[in-house]
Amino acid sequence: MILLYSLVFILLISACKKDDISIYRDNLVGVWVLREITNNDVTISEFSTEIYLSYLSCNCLSYIGHCFHGTAHYLIDGEDVLVDDLEKTERCSKLSGIITEGSLSGYYELDNNTLYIHSSTGMKLLFQKTRIIDSYNCDFSLRIIDSIGSEKYYQDEIFSEINESLYGKWYAFARYGGWGGGSAPLNFDFLELKRNGIYGFCKGYELFEYGTLGIQKQDSTLLMIEFLPDFISDTIATTYSTSIVEFITRDTIVLYDNCLDCYQVHLCRID
Repeated sequence: MILLYSLVFILLISACKKDDISIYRDNLVGVWVLREITNNDVTISEFSTEIYLSYLSCNCLSYIGHCFHGTAHYLIDGEDVLVDDLEKTERCSKLSGIITEGSLSGYYELDNNTLYIHSSTGMKLLFQKTRIIDSYNCDFSLRIIDSIGSEKYYQDEIFSEINESLYGKWYAFARYGGWGGGSAPLNFDFLELKRNGIYGFCKGYELFEYGTLGIQKQDSTLLMIEFLPDFISDTIATTYSTSIVEFITRDTIVLYDNCLDCYQVHLCRID
């Protein structure tokens, strides 16, 4: 009888623990944007770019930041979270050291729409929950514009066969130009392109501009396209209109603004 009561008690405790984890996970699930870092008593609250984390109920974690993005797995143990299996696509070192298995693992303090990560590396990270919905679900190869009908703007293909390789999903990792000619902030993370000339600009898991492509010039030596928006978010503007496309390799392109002292954006293929 004592053994039976002990078994029932253990099962009840286990059930309660599972319920606590489920509730904790429900509060954690969502997209969070980094607002503050404290390390060695030094606090940084201004960043040159935004860093987003997305926690899914399936224990998958993904993140987007300047020059890097990737996925990981997280495990909840009480109010502690362990992050492992981190995979990162990285094109530069700026701010990428913030996103590591150690910095994202540790004691998680949740307060409504505020998340404090007291990381195992000694850093304290402050995130705020956004209203952005994660449309990628831990798969960056997905294209949000796939929900747009392929014949919305054109009935037939607009690119020549050699330029059809432009279709896919591209990650922006660098921007240069202007009067100084140096590096400049990026205002989008992904450029999505699908057949019949449909495009979309995405930032932080969100599609903030989409429309159709116009062909300004297309021959064996030059491809010049125009972005003709059908929708633009109130909060973000791309300021991209006409661009010359240069294929560096099959998986790397450069978009050049068609003007003097303007900008060039470097992109690598995701899918």
